[in-house]
Amino acid sequence: MNNYYTIRNVSEFLSKELTGLEVLEIFSQEKDKMCIAAGTGDGSKTLKTIEYSCQRSSPYIVLRENYSKARRNSVNIFKDIYDLKITDVSLSDSDRKILITLNDGYSILFTFFSNKSNCFLLRNDIIVSAFKDSEIYSGKEVSETAPEKNSGMQTAPSDISRYLKSRYQKSGRLYITEALFRSGLSSSSPAEPESISSADSAMNSIINEISTPLYILYQKDEDFIISLAKLSHLKEYTAKEFENINELILAYLRFSSSSVKFHDAKNNRLSELKKNITHNKKKLESFRLNLEHSRNSGNFKEYGNLILQNIHLISKGQSVLKTGDDPAGYDITEIKLKEELSPAENAALYFDKYKRLKNSESLILKKISDLEKNITALESELASVEASDNYKKIIKEDKLMQESKNDETNKFRKFILNDKYQVWVGKDSVSNDLLTTKYASQNDLWFHVRGASGSHTILKKNSKEDVPKEIIHTAASISAYYSKARNAGSVPVAYCEKKYVKKKKGFKSGTVIMEREKVIFVKPLLPPDP
Repeated sequence: MNNYYTIRNVSEFLSKELTGLEVLEIFSQEKDKMCIAAGTGDGSKTLKTIEYSCQRSSPYIVLRENYSKARRNSVNIFKDIYDLKITDVSLSDSDRKILITLNDGYSILFTFFSNKSNCFLLRNDIIVSAFKDSEIYSGKEVSETAPEKNSGMQTAPSDISRYLKSRYQKSGRLYITEALFRSGLSSSSPAEPESISSADSAMNSIINEISTPLYILYQKDEDFIISLAKLSHLKEYTAKEFENINELILAYLRFSSSSVKFHDAKNNRLSELKKNITHNKKKLESFRLNLEHSRNSGNFKEYGNLILQNIHLISKGQSVLKTGDDPAGYDITEIKLKEELSPAENAALYFDKYKRLKNSESLILKKISDLEKNITALESELASVEASDNYKKIIKEDKLMQESKNDETNKFRKFILNDKYQVWVGKDSVSNDLLTTKYASQNDLWFHVRGASGSHTILKKNSKEDVPKEIIHTAASISAYYSKARNAGSVPVAYCEKKYVKKKKGFKSGTVIMEREKVIFVKPLLPPDP
C-alpha cells in the first residue's frame, strides 16, 4: 500500500478529483484515521471525502463517495483551513508523500512511511499542526517530517538482491521480486556484470509497464497484493483488474478487511468449540466417577447392616466402628460414624446413601450418553469449521455466538415445554435473584421446593389462560430436581404467581417470602428431550 509507484498514482488520481474543491470539514472518528470532506462550498452536499490512515501496518489514502460522519465520537481538526480551496495535489519531493496545496499559503502533507506515517498542516513549509504528536512537530520545518533519504549505493553489493534494492529504491520488494523472477535469478545470486545486466533489463521493463499502469489485485487465501503491472511470480494467485487506483485500493481494503473479519470470526468459533469440548469432557469424567461410586453403593448398604449387627459394640460419641466382617474381602473394615448421631441414625444415613446412589445410576448413565453424543457433535462441528471457507456462515455463527454470550438470560437453565410454556431455573443465589426480580412477569408461576434449599423456578407463559395441571406438575418436578431433595421419592413444592413473591430489604441473595402459595407433591424429574 505504501509503494512509491502506488502513491504516485494516487496523487495523480486525487489531483483530477479534488482540484478546485473547497475544504468543508476535517475530522477523526477512529484511531489513526482522519477524513477531509471537500465540496463546492455553495452549501450543496459534500462531493468527496478523503480517508487517510496512518496505521503502522498499512498506511493508505483513498477517496470515498457518500461518506457519512458519525454523530458521536468524532473530533474536528485543522479548523484553520476550512473553506480554503484546493489548488493542486502532487507527489512531494518525489518521495512517498502527497501534498495538497491550498490558497493563503496553506497545504496538507500526507506521509506514508511504515513507522512514521502522519498528516501535517503546513503554512509556508512550517508545520502548524499534526494529526499525530502535534506538540512534537508544531513549529518545525517540513523537512523534519520524513526520514533522511539514502543517497544510493555506498559499497559494491555482494548479491543481486542488495544491488536492486540499492539502485531501485522506489520499486519496493514486490517489483524487485518480480525482476528476479523474470531474469531467472535468486536473491543470493552474485552481483556480477551478466546478472546485473539481466536484472536491470527486467526492472526497467517493469518500470515501463508501470508508466501505463494496470490496476490489479492479487489474492491467495487471506493474502492480498496490489500491483500496477502483471506479475509472473504470483502464478498461484488469482488476479482481478480495476478501473483506477482508487477502485483498486477500495477493493483491497474491502477484501482484506473481510478476510480479517473472517479469520477472527473463525478463530472465535474454533476457540469456543474447543472450550466446550474440554468442558464436556471434564463433566463426562466426573459422571464416570459418580457412576463408579453408584455401582459401589452396595458397600453403604452393607455398612448400615454391620452397624445394626454390632450396635451393642458402639458407644455414644464413637467415630469409627472396626469389624472383621469386610464386604470387600479385607480382614478389617473401618466404618466412619458421625459422633453426634446414634448407631441407628448412622445406619439410616448409610442406607440413605445406598438408596440415593442406587437410584442415580440410570440417571448418570443417561447423562454420560448425552455428553458422549454432545462431544461427538462438537468435535464434528469443530472439524467442519476448521475446513470451512464459507464467509457468510462463519460470520453469522460468530455473531450469534457473541449475542448469546451477551444474553443475560443464559445464566438460567431453560426448558421449552411447548409453544406456550417455558420453565426457567436459576443456577445460584445471584441468578435466582436475577430471574425472580428481572425476568419473571407478574403472572408467571414461581416454584420452590419446601423444606430444602433449591433453585428459583419460573413457569413462563405467553397468555393469561389457566395453566394445565400437567404443565404445573412438570414445572414442579423440575424445581424439585434442582434442589437438595433431588433423590427423594416425593417432594413438596410450593408455587404461586410471581406477584406474590416478595423480597424484603436486607434479605440475602436468593431469599424471598411467598404469599398465597399452593403445594404439590412430585417426583424430582426433568422433562424428556423435545
